[in-house]
Amino acid sequence: MKFFQKFFGNNENDKQKNNATQARRLRFEPLESREMLSISVAEFPSVQATCSDLNLSANTGHYIFSEEGAPVLTLLSTPTNFHCTPKTPEAGSDTGSMSLTWSPVADATGYEVQCRKTGTTAWSTVNVTITGTSAVVSNLVAGMQYDIRLRATNDSDNYSAWATPEILSTPTNFRTDGKKACSISLTWSSVKDATGYEIQWRKAGYAEWSSINKNVTFTGTSAIVSGLAANTLYEFQLRATNCSSYSNSKWTTPPLSERTLLSSPTFCSTTWTDHFISLAWTSKDCGIDYATGYEVQWRKSGTDTWSTTNVTIVGPSAVVTNLSANTQYDVRLRSKNDNYNNYSYPFTPPTFSAA
Repeated sequence: MKFFQKFFGNNENDKQKNNATQARRLRFEPLESREMLSISVAEFPSVQATCSDLNLSANTGHYIFSEEGAPVLTLLSTPTNFHCTPKTPEAGSDTGSMSLTWSPVADATGYEVQCRKTGTTAWSTVNVTITGTSAVVSNLVAGMQYDIRLRATNDSDNYSAWATPEILSTPTNFRTDGKKACSISLTWSSVKDATGYEIQWRKAGYAEWSSINKNVTFTGTSAIVSGLAANTLYEFQLRATNCSSYSNSKWTTPPLSERTLLSSPTFCSTTWTDHFISLAWTSKDCGIDYATGYEVQWRKSGTDTWSTTNVTIVGPSAVVTNLSANTQYDVRLRSKNDNYNNYSYPFTPPTFSAA
């Protein structure tokens, strides 16, 4: 049995049938899938029909009748262009507020706004001041993220479906901006209406991501992720946020991959004579030493060109020979790993003078 038919408003028999029947208002809210209409009327059993069965579009105003006759259902359009912007709290204040705006809805005579702390279940309409198609939600906890929703109403006690703030654009130009043995610097382009960003990371090949913003320090549209292991490949994801969790952008995909550098070596002893410098070092300042070799460079102080000639390296030590007497030299050292063509940052000790 077909339970519903669409009323187009230009069929005279349908209009007479509508006028002759005492209409009863039904509130309508779509299921989460936005593909199922569910209507329950006291005089009739509960029935369900899909939008495709009824040839309807979800969240769109329609007149719907049962074949038995009476109930009338009117749906207001769902508000669009719904945006949320936090307001800067006063100096020293631990409370905040947010401004909301949206486009007007045809036939609506008012709007209802509800909010709740992200992660909680109870919605509230308190501390909401609505003016036309804008509102201010006040007395919020500064720095806390909230869930916000909005629906249109009218004087006939009809409602639209709930609307949530529009999703922010996914950040672009997400890339590395430098790396060390235990940290990686990241940068990206700013996102319109974003008030913050979130980063999650993991070792390549692992399924689980870190907790959001773990060991992450932000500065505008850049961040440093610290506490990482040396010579290890990591993956990173980024998303934009603002005062409503519903506005969070999608995570950047595919994940950004970057390997941390080898641990930087540190000189632990040096000796020199009139024609050579002897060096020794360690490179376990950030955990395990993955180095398979080292590179030593030298130059006369005040010159630009570094040289690797006349350098003999044995394990974590080296000798630079054939130097000029009574001359100052700069020396620097870095670890390397031939498997990944990976290096450490060079370490430069104090200037040496060949006697």
